[in-house]
Amino acid sequence: MTYSPTALYICTMNRLKEIRESKHLTQEELAEKAGLNYRTIGRLEVGKHQAHRSVIRVLAMALDVHPDDLELDKLEVK
Repeated sequence: MTYSPTALYICTMNRLKEIRESKHLTQEELAEKAGLNYRTIGRLEVGKHQAHRSVIRVLAMALDVHPDDLELDKLEVK
């Protein structure tokens, strides 16, 4: 089974919000830790912006997770 880039992108943004909230961080706090604007976090979470791999890596570091944890939403890719 393969996934479209759009499907993977949606999973990424859903996981971003889920992980951020599990770490009890606001968008502002995550933005500060990641060196991003808090509006960027909000736009990513609602799908108004797409995250480049470099941004996903920065967000993963700020959230103390592996970048893969943000990307696939625990989906099995065959």
